[in-house]
Amino acid sequence: MVSATTISKTEAERIFNESTQMQQGAEDVLERSIHACKELQQILATSFGPTGMNKLVVNALEKLFLTSDAEKIMEEMDVVHPAAKLLFLAAKHQKTEHGDGTNFVVLLCSSLLSNAEDLVKDGISPEKIVDGFKAAHRALLASLETGSGAVSLDDEKAAQRILSTAMQTKQHGGGKELARLVATACSHVFGREGRFNSDNIRTVKVLGGSQSFFVPGMVFTRHPESTIQDAARPKIAVYTCPIDLARTETKGTVLLRNKEDMLAVTASEERLMEEHVKAVADAGVRAIVTGDSINDLMMQYINKYCLLAIRVVSKFELMRICRSTGATALAKFVPPREDQAGFCYEIGTDEVGSTPITVFRQEEAKKSRVATIVLRAATQNVLDDMERAVENGVRTFGSLVKDQQYVYGGGAAEIEMARLVSKEAESVRGVEQYGMKKYAESLEVVAKTLSENSGKNGAVCVADLYAEHSEGKTSRGASTVYDAENTLDCAEHEVLDLLRPKKSAIELSVETAITILRVNQIIMSRPAHGPKPAAQRQQDFQ
Repeated sequence: MVSATTISKTEAERIFNESTQMQQGAEDVLERSIHACKELQQILATSFGPTGMNKLVVNALEKLFLTSDAEKIMEEMDVVHPAAKLLFLAAKHQKTEHGDGTNFVVLLCSSLLSNAEDLVKDGISPEKIVDGFKAAHRALLASLETGSGAVSLDDEKAAQRILSTAMQTKQHGGGKELARLVATACSHVFGREGRFNSDNIRTVKVLGGSQSFFVPGMVFTRHPESTIQDAARPKIAVYTCPIDLARTETKGTVLLRNKEDMLAVTASEERLMEEHVKAVADAGVRAIVTGDSINDLMMQYINKYCLLAIRVVSKFELMRICRSTGATALAKFVPPREDQAGFCYEIGTDEVGSTPITVFRQEEAKKSRVATIVLRAATQNVLDDMERAVENGVRTFGSLVKDQQYVYGGGAAEIEMARLVSKEAESVRGVEQYGMKKYAESLEVVAKTLSENSGKNGAVCVADLYAEHSEGKTSRGASTVYDAENTLDCAEHEVLDLLRPKKSAIELSVETAITILRVNQIIMSRPAHGPKPAAQRQQDFQ
């Protein structure tokens, strides 16, 4: 039987389709894979940290994106190399699960592969390098647990400090204000039973202006359909059906002999409609929310009985309004029972810039089940980037709910781990110690990149951090202020990273690096048949 590594080109042509591409040979495949990951790192490294730069990406559909979010950049770049694709999937999982640390995954994994390449060139087999990485990873996890602290979920200021570190990397200059809004919103919807649902945090984007704000409740970018636009402490009925008379499935025939018969039919319909609206009003309802259309004649009687009526087109928004007010969505236009009606503190209308909004506001002193952050910016691209930053902050708060432990940011935790892993490597005999030392050296990429992105010498910063950590100053990290010292006290400046996302990012980076190191052959079949993409137009960005 012929092994996979010894298949000749002629034999491969008989096995696979003629358009199948094959790369084999451990050194050649590994070198290509590592270079692909390093190129990805070079693109994303300049977007790392609070002083990172934005990328202007135009995707295949000619849609423009302005962001420093590593996962979004890779997604719109359409990464196709198999090894780089693995790295992209790891970063995407990190963002979905924790919201923070996507660029960290790319930097650390690429640094591990780059250092592994040096060992391969020195004659050390990838298997021995993998063993060294695994041994170093076990030592790292032990040191990571011992060097952590904890915050209280009842302290909104502490949550804001945690979120600020994660969100400043996405919004240069505006991360602290967004972190304050996200911390306030998350604290409002965080249940006393210890559960947190990220779907309860909504964002509404309003073009123009710069002052974003938080609303305890729901916000819709439209005014009510009724003439009544405001209501104080209303009882709310929510319907998924049209506000109209019920129609039968069978067809009926009405014989009209004269004009009196026609007027009688019309009058009976009007009477039925008024009875329906009056019954709802008599039940104490002062606001009607529907996910479907509202009959014009029904609207006349809704205005007659001084009811507020608004359409909510999205069924998901209808579910959130039920969650926010405590209402039950009814499939038939009937008066709600007491347990089916919802309540809120007030319903009001306003205009933000030129955009009309309707606010279902709950009392700020009490915890509301749904909160809304109204985002404002001068351009749509900035609004989209702010929305992504809020989503990352909400996911980070979800990680905070699960585990309140934190470590010092700014590369302080990574330098301390690198120092301890290097010390552990000295006690290991055999070739594995070289892999452990390269693992420790890879951890330096965080502090080095932060320093370089702020206009400083990364190598000097790393050397200063090692000197300070050896003196017991484990809270010292890289400074991102250009005209300041190379290092700063992360405890004093409240630069904190959550332990759970940090651990997950390190594990994903190591697992991805080990997976790529174990690849000795890449087989790519031909792409699926389909229409060719439209020709790209030349764009001038000057």
